[in-house]
Amino acid sequence: LFLAGLAILLTCIISFAVNGRGTLSPADPTKKLVITGLYHFSRNPMYVGITLILTGEAVFFQSISLWIYALLIFIAFYIFILLFEEPRLRKDFSEEYTRYCEKVRRWIWSLQKLLNRKFNFALIDHFLKKLFFCISCSPNRKVHYQIFHVHK
Repeated sequence: LFLAGLAILLTCIISFAVNGRGTLSPADPTKKLVITGLYHFSRNPMYVGITLILTGEAVFFQSISLWIYALLIFIAFYIFILLFEEPRLRKDFSEEYTRYCEKVRRWIWSLQKLLNRKFNFALIDHFLKKLFFCISCSPNRKVHYQIFHVHK
């Protein structure tokens, strides 16, 4: 869960910079609404990624306190999105954001939508190779993973 969340988070940060021509910072917000990549499946994949990271930590450490923390963070995200982020996006991107909201769920992507769309995993594949190379404990140790490509 932790690594999946980290991969989602970093993929979204890269997508903000490349596709949105901006950053996460309010000082340099995206100049273009990002609706491709993971944002095609969820309006808030970055928050989903962070929640997965926190859930992974709670599972790994078997900690009730971390479960409670993850839940409180998710609730804080939800309130922030409803009260601040979505109104700002409606103001900045008006009709484009409204159409996007009609097509894409706020949180978890639809399995049917995921299975019905060809998805390019090249960026995630590239990131995972770099990540696993960096966390390998020694040159003799190899980490294997498999990316499933979804086809129509």
